[in-house]
Amino acid sequence: MMQGVRGCLFTIAALVFGGAAVPVAAQSQSLSGGMQSEAAPSLWTGDWTGWGDQGSSQWSIDIAFQSEAEATIDYATIPCAGVLRLMEQSERVAVFRETLTSNAQNCIDNGIVTLTLVDNGRLQFFWKQGGTTAFGDLRRLMN
Repeated sequence: MMQGVRGCLFTIAALVFGGAAVPVAAQSQSLSGGMQSEAAPSLWTGDWTGWGDQGSSQWSIDIAFQSEAEATIDYATIPCAGVLRLMEQSERVAVFRETLTSNAQNCIDNGIVTLTLVDNGRLQFFWKQGGTTAFGDLRRLMN
């Protein structure tokens, strides 16, 4: 069942962002499956900023990778913030579990964040928890 859910996340990301679906079993690692997780590609490290859209509202998104497998996420205009922990990845798509750590009452906790690397300076953001979804576009900040 979990394999189907993970495969669905990659398929959704591919459909939404126009890429090819990545077979999860062939090109990703799963923390829950007992396999050792590989870190997100080093191309993703650094700080990213942009805007999210949930249909009726838009808000800022700032992501800062602490390591290649963990990042902080800040929705300053809502406000709420949390951490992203890598669940699985392929070459250009990484799936994270979001856990809110600040002002959690303002946001929905425990979402799944799918980041798709469009190019070295751009990420597509897809967030889902239950039936709620949000989309966004992030740009790398030059330090």
